[in-house]
Amino acid sequence: MAIELIDTLAPKNNGTFPMVNAKDVDVDGTRLPAKLDELAAAAGDIESATDDDINALFTGLAVIEVKAAARSGGQTVTVSAAPGTGLQRRYMVTDADKTPNVSYDTVVDLASGWAALPDTGEIAGAEGQIVTVVDNTTQGAKARALGTAILPAPLA
Repeated sequence: MAIELIDTLAPKNNGTFPMVNAKDVDVDGTRLPAKLDELAAAAGDIESATDDDINALFTGLAVIEVKAAARSGGQTVTVSAAPGTGLQRRYMVTDADKTPNVSYDTVVDLASGWAALPDTGEIAGAEGQIVTVVDNTTQGAKARALGTAILPAPLA
């Protein structure tokens, strides 16, 4: 005798048979109930979150707001807040389809093509390229915060 358990993703027997126990679901090495608690604590008292906010909860990286403005011969990058204690700021300019994959503890050293973001924020890139800005540890160059912006055309 066959027993039908699922019909278009709706459990039968009035939904009393658990299809998956939350404690058995793994989210990046953390059990689902613990991850949900972590997400709730990180979200705080908010009504909505951006995609960057949600991604940061799963990657462990803080989100930094990056803006790029045109200037003569290039762009000026501004970041919403200064790097935290023990952190420095680096950047990389790439085409949109070649943005670096950065997560918590990714090494963003100079040998990997990253550069120190000048205090003036002045960089050079082509219109439509992406500037990726990372706050990283001064020891080991491990990523802790991430933000991106699309570069406008430089002024003539």
